[in-house]
Amino acid sequence: MLKLPAGNFHSIECAAEYSAKKARRKINTAKKKQIQERRKAVREKKKALKTIPKLTDEAQSAVNKYVRLRDYYRPCISCGKSNLEVEQEQGYKHGGVWDAGHYRSRGAAQQLRFNLKNIHKQCKSCNGGEKLNVAKGVSVRSAYRKNLIEKIDLDAVLELEANNELAGYNREYLERIARIFRKKVRILEKRLHL
Repeated sequence: MLKLPAGNFHSIECAAEYSAKKARRKINTAKKKQIQERRKAVREKKKALKTIPKLTDEAQSAVNKYVRLRDYYRPCISCGKSNLEVEQEQGYKHGGVWDAGHYRSRGAAQQLRFNLKNIHKQCKSCNGGEKLNVAKGVSVRSAYRKNLIEKIDLDAVLELEANNELAGYNREYLERIARIFRKKVRILEKRLHL
């Protein structure tokens, strides 16, 4: 039995093997750290190169996914058809048969593009801008408004309609919105077992 500062060993060979393993571990740890630092630098560079429109799209995508999950068991806000009815009627569509439809469009009301009261689950045919809904010639927008009043009440709808503030989103805000809603999506997916 050998007593060395590094510990007790059976032989010199064991002590040499132990020190070689320790040196390899140290080298591997240093390499891993360098790789992690390089990856982090690349991520930061990619993040800095993203334009405001790209960040806006990412934030909108996260919000829309959250809305579709939030309203998962609700019918279409415009036509009132259930999940089963819409899926049977529309069949397979690339990207699914559901959208997150804005009551006031993103083009008309930029300031409401991330407002959750303004965004609700809507089937693709209603959100796609079909001029007439199946419900006796009622326009999609008026059906959306009627059902929205039932869902969030008249005062909230009037507040959305009266909101004409200017909107300007900066990089930090858009990144924060995307991050928050991605986390909310993960939570909802776990809750809904998706």
